[in-house]
Amino acid sequence: MTRPLPFYRHCCVCGDKRRGSLGLRFRQEDEKVVADFVPSDRHIGYPGIVHGGILASVLDEAMAWAIYAHSGLFALSSELKVRFIKPLPPGQPVRVVAYPVAVQRNVYETTAEVQDDSGVVYARAWGRWFPAPAEQNAQWLQLIEGKPSPVP
Repeated sequence: MTRPLPFYRHCCVCGDKRRGSLGLRFRQEDEKVVADFVPSDRHIGYPGIVHGGILASVLDEAMAWAIYAHSGLFALSSELKVRFIKPLPPGQPVRVVAYPVAVQRNVYETTAEVQDDSGVVYARAWGRWFPAPAEQNAQWLQLIEGKPSPVP
């Protein structure tokens, strides 16, 4: 099963590219959430290397959408651990893949990685998330673009 996920046009990761966002569009593929990304020279930290903060943001966003895809809830990150495995050069097409790992006492654990088509992993993350309060979830649902599909 593949289904596109909605987005918030003001988000710096999944928002409108015309507003300066990275413009990633996430989709659910079976149990995972996926988005494709080609970083440019605008995303470098050191010459020839994509900034780690860009990768951390992409991983964080992917994990948030993984929770939404599986629960229909927006969640707030409370802990994020990123391991940078290999420098990512600008222009290298990559895919970010995320999925929830566990839910215990209303706390979600997720994992994600940035990888290329050959399976080379550039960065990997793990996070812990709390669902946003119900009132906030309802407000945010009104602000996202794209009609969300019902959660399976």
